[in-house]
Amino acid sequence: MKYVVMEDEGEEFLFSFPKNNLMVHADMAESINHLTGCKKENTREFYAAQTVSAGFVNAGGNCHGHSESLSLQSRPQDTALYQGERHYFVIALANHEYLITFPAHMDIDHKAVYDAVTTIKVHTSRNNWERKFRGAQVVSAGLIDTGMNCHGESESLGVTSRPEKDTALLKMQLCNP
Repeated sequence: MKYVVMEDEGEEFLFSFPKNNLMVHADMAESINHLTGCKKENTREFYAAQTVSAGFVNAGGNCHGHSESLSLQSRPQDTALYQGERHYFVIALANHEYLITFPAHMDIDHKAVYDAVTTIKVHTSRNNWERKFRGAQVVSAGLIDTGMNCHGESESLGVTSRPEKDTALLKMQLCNP
């Protein structure tokens, strides 16, 4: 899987996504920056994140490598950011399923991240850009536990997990060379 680490007010958050042609690191970072303006739950604060590192996550959950599109390296501390419980959702796009993860401790729900990731900035006219829906449909969502097992549900998306199928998809994406 690919990943980007975003920093907001001194706290870092790692988002992981499939290593394929769905998105390059810069696309994910731009999508997550779209969360800027999303209100943090139970506060009057808004997210305003900066990208601080990027690379790849292997089957052992270790972060390595670099991002050509962002010109950023992975860092030794990125692996610790990936460890632990993570939220996830699975989207279906062009007859394929893709699993995307974000930190469980982050004060934002599945729907906000889904909305940011499933839209893309497109040029509509001279100096005018807007976000357009990619056509991805949410299939399942939930929590990834410390044993790398998927389970649970997402109230904000109104879907449940498919424990065996989602866990297999996660492991397949982590093993994708």
